[in-house]
Amino acid sequence: MDILDDFRLTQFEHEADCRHGLRAALCLQGFAWNQSDYEATRVVEEALQRIGAKRPTWYQGQKYYTQSPDFCAWCQAPMEDVERTRSQRFCSKECAKAALEARATKDSNIRDATMRSAYRLVEKLENPPKECIYCGKTFYSDRKSADFCSPRCVSRHQKGESLLLERQCVECGTTYQPTNRNQMCCSLKCRGLHQHKEWKVKFAEETRACAFCDTRFRPTTPYAKYCSKRCAKLVSNRAYRERQGYAEHHLKCEWCSNEFVSKMPWAKFCCRQCKRSSETFQRKVAKLPRLPVPDSRPLTPELFDRLLQAA
Repeated sequence: MDILDDFRLTQFEHEADCRHGLRAALCLQGFAWNQSDYEATRVVEEALQRIGAKRPTWYQGQKYYTQSPDFCAWCQAPMEDVERTRSQRFCSKECAKAALEARATKDSNIRDATMRSAYRLVEKLENPPKECIYCGKTFYSDRKSADFCSPRCVSRHQKGESLLLERQCVECGTTYQPTNRNQMCCSLKCRGLHQHKEWKVKFAEETRACAFCDTRFRPTTPYAKYCSKRCAKLVSNRAYRERQGYAEHHLKCEWCSNEFVSKMPWAKFCCRQCKRSSETFQRKVAKLPRLPVPDSRPLTPELFDRLLQAA
């Protein structure tokens, strides 16, 4: 009850949440859904009565109930003082007639739709069952000339009977049933492989300039802009650094001596390949046998005698 009483606009704004929570709690305790819903509804209604909530009538829920009497209920024109004192809702006789005609038309449309629905239901049940020409499903219809069970079957039949025929995948040769006229592959994977082959043949003679290093290369797709994954990765990293606002440091690679840009001032290599090549070279140098270091002292007779004694 405290939750229902804590409202801002209306006393009924928490009614649905409280009813849902009580019903869910009762269902989790093992009660049936219908019984839980009935008990939750009674509890919420009792709480609304205790806080003094009065549910509005049907008339109060209509749009014209909330309309100000200062304006016409049909054309929204300002009402005169004399008309407001007489409790009139319309500014003129024409607006009143238009409102009556609109209401009569709306009611007649509702009645006509109800009558058409009842007529179609009776006709559908009186007609014998039919078999769909496309899918073979048995269905009932209020029209004697109906040949299809749904608009989907009509559309597929209009596209052609070739949809019912099985085909062979142009990539893997698997037999499958297509869903449209232009389908040539059995799956998205085969479609990608087949499209890649077509692009490779189409762009076999074409060459482009890499957008990063200006190297000429042969594209395999119409969207290729870079000659290798390395160039694409470098462009992506540079764009990321620009978005993040990192400072760029122009350095020189210690292995290939090429200039590169890095966000770290202590970087020594332009790529991982140069780093691996340098490490491999250092390991090979470490395995080489070490030569004795020559003596830097001048050769004198005393030193020569000591060397002979040591030998």
